[in-house]
Amino acid sequence: MKFDPYRKRASWLALSDDLPPQPSSCRKMPATADSLPPEIILKICSLRVGHLWLVPRYAALRGLSLVGRKWRGPAQALLHESIFIKTPSSAESLVDVGRRFKMATSTLEIIGNHHLPQELLMNVVAAVGGVREVRLRSFYALQEEILYHPSLKDLKTLVLENTLQIFPSRSPTFLHPFCLHSLTIDSLAQVPSSLIASLFLSSPSLRSLTLAVHPSCHDLIISIEASFPSIGPSLTFLSISNLPPTLLKSCSSLETLEHTGFSSNGLLEEYLQNLPEDGERLKELRTHGRDLPVGKELLRILDLPTCEGLRTLQLAGWSDIDVRRTEWWAELRKACEQRATALRLRE
Repeated sequence: MKFDPYRKRASWLALSDDLPPQPSSCRKMPATADSLPPEIILKICSLRVGHLWLVPRYAALRGLSLVGRKWRGPAQALLHESIFIKTPSSAESLVDVGRRFKMATSTLEIIGNHHLPQELLMNVVAAVGGVREVRLRSFYALQEEILYHPSLKDLKTLVLENTLQIFPSRSPTFLHPFCLHSLTIDSLAQVPSSLIASLFLSSPSLRSLTLAVHPSCHDLIISIEASFPSIGPSLTFLSISNLPPTLLKSCSSLETLEHTGFSSNGLLEEYLQNLPEDGERLKELRTHGRDLPVGKELLRILDLPTCEGLRTLQLAGWSDIDVRRTEWWAELRKACEQRATALRLRE
């Protein structure tokens, strides 16, 4: 008998009529990308963009916005989450977008190598909303009024780096609209004393502070020394360079101390001796450069009362091969093991 495929198919269809009805869930349409909750879509976009190194950020977000109708909003939100400005044209484009749409930006970084006009900078700050971190780098000149704009009311982190001159505000009665948690002042030449005082006074709950000052900036050092007691008790992280050791007398909550630019072993010991003995015990000590104390000097520092609870000692500027050639490495490692202190190297 010749095989008939159509006959077999007809018999299968007849049997299927006798089968019990299937649950309704089996007859639903397959799930699509648009059916995901908005929180999951935003998390997927964040993970996708966060792990990209070679693909430009805007290209990745543009591709994600084309996945589905509900993916466009989260992709656009991440597009303006972190803004980097280096040229006047990019600043003008941001201002133009800010006039048409309301942007929620968390990080704003501006590089001033191209001499951005001060009025354009003010328009950029006004265009963003809800910014929590601002980084201003490599400015030849900067107006202090930028830091008083009302749109910075949610600012928590401020970084000022490699700026030659900051012109003082025309109205010294201005008050900062923000309360900082982290402040970095690195390689600034001419800074008005009013700016340092207002930044410190407006941030009584400052937790992290980085101060890298050139020894020739006497006025800046004096203004920092005068205003430092208002923020010292709340600091948990402090990175300093070329500043008087007496600053640490008010740091009763300090947990991590990072020092750079020291030229003598005794200065580090003087810094640690100025920490209040009745305050929080230092948990981490970071040193930079090959002029750090070694051998018996470093062991004597570890025996100070303020270093009794030290958990981590980090030596930067030394490789594993370099330290093994020294005479003090074995002794230092043994002392750290006895104190249950982790010893780390960083080139």
